[in-house]
Amino acid sequence: MLALPQFVSDEIEHGSALRQIGTGQRKDVAFAANDEGVLFNLPVTQGWLDQLVLSLTLICRSSCRGVKELLRDMFDLPVSIGTIHNRLQSAAAKAATINRAQDLSNICVGLQDEIFGSVALAKFRNYFLP
Repeated sequence: MLALPQFVSDEIEHGSALRQIGTGQRKDVAFAANDEGVLFNLPVTQGWLDQLVLSLTLICRSSCRGVKELLRDMFDLPVSIGTIHNRLQSAAAKAATINRAQDLSNICVGLQDEIFGSVALAKFRNYFLP
C-alpha cells in the first residue's frame, strides 16, 4: 500500500491522491525496465538549460508551466515561471539585436506572406519580376 505524503490534507479525496501517486511510480517502473546502460553523458550547464527552455518553448510549443514541470520532474530542478519568462525575454532581446543588425537594403521587392496572422517579409530576390 502506498503511503500518502504529509501535504495531502483530509479535504482531498483519498482515492484521487492515491491515483496521482501511483501514476508517478508507474512512470519510474516503465522506464526502469528499458535501462540498458548509459547511451551518452551530457554535461548540463546553465547555458544548456537556457537553450533547453528556449527549444521547448519554440520547437515543442510548450507553455512556461510545461517547461517548469519538465525541469522539476526530469532534472529535480525547481524553477519559477518568472525565471522561465525572464530567460525567454532575454533570448528575445538578443534576437532583436541580431535582427536589427541585418542589412535589408539590397531587397528590391518585398514578397509578403502571412505566418500565423502576422505579415512576414521573405528575404530573397524575386527573379520573376522585371
